[in-house]
Amino acid sequence: MISRLSRAAHNSGHSAAKTVLRLAALFLLAHLPLDAQGKEDGMWRHWTDTDGLVETFTGSLTVMPNGQVWARHGSVASMSVLDGYGVTRIPEARLNLRDDSSSRRVYASPGTTPWAPSDRGLSEFVSGSWILRYQAAPDQPVLAAVPAGKRVLVLFSGALREYDPPAGTWKDLAALRNTRILPFNRMIAGWESDLWISGENGLGHLTIGPDAHYQWEEVSGALLGLRNFRAPLPGRLGELFAQAASPRG
Repeated sequence: MISRLSRAAHNSGHSAAKTVLRLAALFLLAHLPLDAQGKEDGMWRHWTDTDGLVETFTGSLTVMPNGQVWARHGSVASMSVLDGYGVTRIPEARLNLRDDSSSRRVYASPGTTPWAPSDRGLSEFVSGSWILRYQAAPDQPVLAAVPAGKRVLVLFSGALREYDPPAGTWKDLAALRNTRILPFNRMIAGWESDLWISGENGLGHLTIGPDAHYQWEEVSGALLGLRNFRAPLPGRLGELFAQAASPRG
Protein backbone atom coordinates (compact mmCIF):
# COMPACT_ATOMS: atom_id res chain seq x y z
CA MET A 1 0.00 0.00 0.00
CA ILE A 2 1.15 3.57 -0.73
CA SER A 3 0.01 6.19 1.77
CA ARG A 4 0.25 9.95 2.06
CA LEU A 5 -0.13 11.90 5.31
CA SER A 6 -2.09 15.12 4.91
CA ARG A 7 -0.47 18.52 5.45
CA ALA A 8 -2.69 19.09 8.50
CA ALA A 9 -1.24 16.01 10.15
CA HIS A 10 2.28 17.32 9.62
CA ASN A 11 1.39 20.60 11.29
CA SER A 12 -0.32 19.03 14.29
CA GLY A 13 2.81 17.69 15.96
CA HIS A 14 6.38 16.53 15.68
CA SER A 15 7.73 13.03 15.09
CA ALA A 16 10.21 11.54 17.51
CA ALA A 17 13.41 10.41 15.86
CA LYS A 18 16.38 8.41 17.07
CA THR A 19 19.65 9.82 15.75
CA VAL A 20 22.81 7.87 15.17
CA LEU A 21 25.00 10.89 14.50
CA ARG A 22 24.51 14.64 14.55
CA LEU A 23 23.32 14.38 10.97
CA ALA A 24 19.72 13.59 11.79
CA ALA A 25 16.71 15.82 12.44
CA LEU A 26 13.20 15.80 10.98
CA PHE A 27 12.33 13.74 7.91
CA LEU A 28 9.35 14.97 5.89
CA LEU A 29 7.25 12.57 3.88
CA ALA A 30 7.13 13.28 0.16
CA HIS A 31 3.83 14.79 -0.98
CA LEU A 32 1.94 13.01 -3.70
CA PRO A 33 -0.28 15.15 -6.01
CA LEU A 34 -3.45 16.24 -4.24
CA ASP A 35 -5.68 15.33 -7.16
CA ALA A 36 -4.23 11.82 -7.53
CA GLN A 37 -6.51 8.82 -7.46
CA GLY A 38 -6.75 7.06 -4.10
CA LYS A 39 -8.83 6.53 -0.99
CA GLU A 40 -9.09 9.01 1.88
CA ASP A 41 -9.32 7.86 5.48
CA GLY A 42 -9.16 10.80 7.87
CA MET A 43 -5.69 12.31 7.55
CA TRP A 44 -4.44 9.67 5.12
CA ARG A 45 -4.96 8.92 1.44
CA HIS A 46 -3.84 5.54 0.29
CA TRP A 47 -3.53 3.50 -2.88
CA THR A 48 -3.83 -0.29 -3.11
CA ASP A 49 -4.16 -2.91 -5.83
CA THR A 50 -7.84 -1.98 -6.19
CA ASP A 51 -6.70 1.48 -7.36
CA GLY A 52 -4.42 -0.04 -9.99
CA LEU A 53 -1.18 -0.81 -8.13
CA VAL A 54 0.47 -4.01 -9.30
CA GLU A 55 0.31 -5.26 -5.71
CA THR A 56 -0.07 -3.80 -2.24
CA PHE A 57 3.54 -4.45 -1.15
CA THR A 58 5.83 -1.60 -2.22
CA GLY A 59 9.58 -1.88 -1.74
CA SER A 60 10.62 1.62 -2.84
CA LEU A 61 9.19 4.92 -4.10
CA THR A 62 10.79 7.61 -6.26
CA VAL A 63 9.37 11.05 -7.10
CA MET A 64 10.55 11.77 -10.64
CA PRO A 65 11.44 15.25 -11.99
CA ASN A 66 8.09 15.37 -13.83
CA GLY A 67 6.16 14.74 -10.60
CA GLN A 68 5.33 11.09 -11.26
CA VAL A 69 5.82 8.58 -8.45
CA TRP A 70 7.42 5.28 -9.49
CA ALA A 71 6.83 2.30 -7.19
CA ARG A 72 8.85 -0.93 -7.18
CA HIS A 73 7.08 -3.91 -5.68
CA GLY A 74 8.04 -7.48 -4.81
CA SER A 75 7.77 -10.73 -6.77
CA VAL A 76 5.86 -9.27 -9.71
CA ALA A 77 6.70 -8.43 -13.32
CA SER A 78 5.64 -4.76 -13.26
CA MET A 79 6.18 -1.44 -11.51
CA SER A 80 3.43 1.10 -10.78
CA VAL A 81 3.52 4.74 -11.89
CA LEU A 82 1.26 7.35 -10.23
CA ASP A 83 0.89 10.43 -12.41
CA GLY A 84 -1.64 12.52 -10.47
CA TYR A 85 -4.68 11.09 -12.27
CA GLY A 86 -4.32 7.34 -12.05
CA VAL A 87 -1.94 4.40 -11.96
CA THR A 88 -0.23 2.85 -14.97
CA ARG A 89 2.02 -0.20 -15.09
CA ILE A 90 5.43 -0.56 -16.71
CA PRO A 91 7.71 -3.61 -16.95
CA GLU A 92 10.01 -4.47 -14.07
CA ALA A 93 13.76 -4.35 -14.77
CA ARG A 94 14.52 -7.50 -12.77
CA LEU A 95 15.07 -10.79 -14.51
CA ASN A 96 14.08 -12.88 -11.50
CA LEU A 97 10.63 -11.96 -10.18
CA ARG A 98 11.55 -11.69 -6.54
CA ASP A 99 12.29 -8.92 -4.09
CA ASP A 100 16.05 -8.86 -3.48
CA SER A 101 18.93 -6.61 -2.49
CA SER A 102 19.10 -5.20 -6.02
CA SER A 103 15.53 -3.87 -5.89
CA ARG A 104 16.52 -0.28 -5.29
CA ARG A 105 14.93 2.97 -6.36
CA VAL A 106 14.56 4.02 -9.98
CA TYR A 107 16.06 7.45 -10.67
CA ALA A 108 16.00 10.07 -13.41
CA SER A 109 17.30 13.62 -13.50
CA PRO A 110 15.67 16.46 -15.51
CA GLY A 111 15.94 15.74 -19.22
CA THR A 112 17.22 12.18 -18.80
CA THR A 113 15.72 8.70 -19.03
CA PRO A 114 15.14 6.58 -15.89
CA TRP A 115 17.87 4.19 -14.74
CA ALA A 116 17.57 1.23 -12.40
CA PRO A 117 19.77 -1.45 -10.84
CA SER A 118 18.58 -5.03 -10.96
CA ASP A 119 19.79 -8.58 -10.53
CA ARG A 120 21.10 -8.33 -14.11
CA GLY A 121 23.08 -5.11 -13.77
CA LEU A 122 22.29 -1.57 -14.92
CA SER A 123 19.26 -0.82 -17.13
CA GLU A 124 17.84 2.26 -18.89
CA PHE A 125 14.12 2.78 -19.56
CA VAL A 126 13.66 3.65 -23.24
CA SER A 127 10.36 3.77 -25.18
CA GLY A 128 8.48 1.65 -22.66
CA SER A 129 11.13 -1.05 -22.18
CA TRP A 130 14.19 -1.65 -20.00
CA ILE A 131 17.46 -1.90 -21.95
CA LEU A 132 20.35 -3.63 -20.19
CA ARG A 133 23.37 -1.31 -20.54
CA TYR A 134 25.77 -3.15 -18.23
CA GLN A 135 25.71 -6.78 -17.14
CA ALA A 136 27.13 -7.10 -13.65
CA ALA A 137 29.22 -10.00 -12.39
CA PRO A 138 27.35 -12.14 -9.84
CA ASP A 139 29.80 -11.19 -7.07
CA GLN A 140 29.74 -7.46 -7.96
CA PRO A 141 26.06 -6.44 -8.21
CA VAL A 142 24.91 -2.92 -8.95
CA LEU A 143 23.52 -1.52 -5.69
CA ALA A 144 22.19 1.85 -6.92
CA ALA A 145 22.25 4.14 -9.96
CA VAL A 146 21.54 7.89 -10.08
CA PRO A 147 21.83 10.00 -13.26
CA ALA A 148 23.98 13.14 -12.93
CA GLY A 149 23.77 15.19 -16.10
CA LYS A 150 25.04 13.11 -19.01
CA ARG A 151 26.60 10.52 -16.71
CA VAL A 152 25.18 7.89 -14.35
CA LEU A 153 26.70 7.39 -10.89
CA VAL A 154 26.66 3.68 -10.09
CA LEU A 155 27.28 2.19 -6.66
CA PHE A 156 29.10 -1.09 -6.07
CA SER A 157 30.12 -2.46 -2.68
CA GLY A 158 33.73 -1.41 -3.23
CA ALA A 159 33.43 1.75 -5.33
CA LEU A 160 31.28 4.54 -6.71
CA ARG A 161 31.82 4.67 -10.46
CA GLU A 162 30.79 7.09 -13.21
CA TYR A 163 29.23 5.57 -16.33
CA ASP A 164 29.21 7.39 -19.68
CA PRO A 165 26.23 5.93 -21.62
CA PRO A 166 27.15 7.15 -25.16
CA ALA A 167 30.73 5.91 -24.88
CA GLY A 168 29.97 2.89 -22.69
CA THR A 169 32.99 3.73 -20.53
CA TRP A 170 33.57 3.72 -16.77
CA LYS A 171 35.79 5.54 -14.29
CA ASP A 172 36.13 5.44 -10.52
CA LEU A 173 35.48 8.67 -8.62
CA ALA A 174 38.82 9.90 -7.34
CA ALA A 175 37.09 11.81 -4.51
CA LEU A 176 36.23 8.49 -2.83
CA ARG A 177 39.59 6.81 -3.36
CA ASN A 178 40.60 6.91 0.32
CA THR A 179 37.21 6.38 1.89
CA ARG A 180 37.13 4.57 5.25
CA ILE A 181 33.45 3.57 5.28
CA LEU A 182 33.61 0.57 2.91
CA PRO A 183 31.92 -1.64 1.98
CA PHE A 184 29.08 0.49 0.61
CA ASN A 185 25.51 -0.80 0.72
CA ARG A 186 23.05 1.97 -0.21
CA MET A 187 22.91 5.28 -2.10
CA ILE A 188 20.06 7.78 -2.22
CA ALA A 189 19.63 11.20 -3.83
CA GLY A 190 19.41 14.25 -1.58
CA TRP A 191 17.30 17.37 -1.96
CA GLU A 192 19.81 19.22 -4.13
CA SER A 193 22.58 18.00 -6.45
CA ASP A 194 23.90 15.57 -3.90
CA LEU A 195 23.94 11.92 -2.87
CA TRP A 196 24.09 10.13 0.48
CA ILE A 197 25.86 6.78 0.78
CA SER A 198 25.86 4.35 3.68
CA GLY A 199 28.60 1.83 4.33
CA GLU A 200 29.59 -0.70 6.91
CA ASN A 201 31.69 1.84 8.79
CA GLY A 202 29.97 5.20 8.30
CA LEU A 203 28.05 7.63 6.12
CA GLY A 204 29.18 9.70 3.13
CA HIS A 205 27.87 12.79 1.34
CA LEU A 206 28.71 13.54 -2.30
CA THR A 207 28.04 17.02 -3.71
CA ILE A 208 27.84 17.20 -7.50
CA GLY A 209 29.17 20.49 -8.87
CA PRO A 210 29.46 21.94 -12.39
CA ASP A 211 31.48 20.05 -14.98
CA ALA A 212 31.26 16.80 -12.98
CA HIS A 213 33.23 18.23 -10.05
CA TYR A 214 32.62 16.05 -7.01
CA GLN A 215 33.11 16.93 -3.34
CA TRP A 216 33.10 14.07 -0.82
CA GLU A 217 32.62 14.24 2.95
CA GLU A 218 32.25 11.29 5.28
CA VAL A 219 31.66 10.53 8.94
CA SER A 220 33.02 7.36 10.49
CA GLY A 221 31.08 5.56 13.18
CA ALA A 222 34.25 4.40 14.92
CA LEU A 223 34.30 7.17 17.55
CA LEU A 224 30.79 6.28 18.66
CA GLY A 225 31.30 2.54 18.34
CA LEU A 226 28.77 2.28 15.50
CA ARG A 227 28.88 0.09 12.40
CA ASN A 228 26.63 -1.50 9.78
CA PHE A 229 25.10 1.78 8.64
CA ARG A 230 21.95 1.27 6.56
CA ALA A 231 18.88 2.93 5.05
CA PRO A 232 19.98 6.58 4.66
CA LEU A 233 17.03 8.98 4.35
CA PRO A 234 17.89 12.66 3.66
CA GLY A 235 16.13 15.58 5.29
CA ARG A 236 16.49 19.28 4.59
CA LEU A 237 19.68 21.36 4.90
CA GLY A 238 22.12 18.47 4.96
CA GLU A 239 20.30 16.41 7.59
CA LEU A 240 20.10 12.64 7.43
CA PHE A 241 18.37 9.70 9.06
CA ALA A 242 20.18 6.37 9.09
CA GLN A 243 20.26 3.09 10.92
CA ALA A 244 23.37 1.74 12.61
CA ALA A 245 24.34 -1.06 14.96
CA SER A 246 26.25 -0.79 18.22
CA PRO A 247 28.32 -3.72 19.54
CA ARG A 248 27.21 -2.65 23.02
CA GLY A 249 23.56 -3.23 22.06
